[in-house]
Amino acid sequence: MRNIKLTLQYDGSRYSGWQIQTHDETVQGTLLAAIRKIVNVDDMKLVGASRTDAGVHALGQVGNFRVPEQNTTPLTAFFRGLNSLTPHDIIITSVEEAPADFHARFDARGKTYCYQIENAQTPSIYHQRFAWHIRQPLDITAMRHAAHALLGCHDFASFQASSCSAETSIRTIFGLHIQQRRNLLRIYIRANAYLHHMVRNIAGTLIEIGLRKRHADEMTHILQAKDRTAAGITAPAHGLFLVKVHY
Repeated sequence: MRNIKLTLQYDGSRYSGWQIQTHDETVQGTLLAAIRKIVNVDDMKLVGASRTDAGVHALGQVGNFRVPEQNTTPLTAFFRGLNSLTPHDIIITSVEEAPADFHARFDARGKTYCYQIENAQTPSIYHQRFAWHIRQPLDITAMRHAAHALLGCHDFASFQASSCSAETSIRTIFGLHIQQRRNLLRIYIRANAYLHHMVRNIAGTLIEIGLRKRHADEMTHILQAKDRTAAGITAPAHGLFLVKVHY
């Protein structure tokens, strides 16, 4: 079997997340329908590296699918065909032949996410769908100080959604930095794996610290509590981007 690896971007605004659902429109379902048209096979399967939630975007989602060896469709035909058959809010950025045993999800060694915040009195129409608008000034220094406590291997149960089915809440954050460019803030997190809503719950807690509703030193106690009620609110989905999957 040929194993085809895709890298793609998408605006998740109108999708019910990545994963196929019975009635709702999803990124995986839309992309799979396009693949089936090209290879003319109905029982195709498409694996994604990350099951992004409804409204979440991607700059570097990775997927893979297999086709019979006798299917000689060139990679350029997959690239052009998929970009032609998918809506404007899904863009294929690369198509590659992958090793036979490559699995987009299970082979991932980590992922980088970015949470975007527009910190301005008046929101910009340009960022409306892609950033959480916070009107009040944020204490970025306090947010950066608090973020430092999350680095390393910890039990992140305080940032785990109640719906999360992970066997363990222990994760390792390799990097967490906050970039400020004028009114736009970006919280970048690179970790080996994530819990459901983990990035959005961290972002919501950091925002509460930035608004001085919490002290920066509280982050250590929140982490140690291993209790979701100890942390801050869940940031809205539309500010979150899957930036890169690391292999």
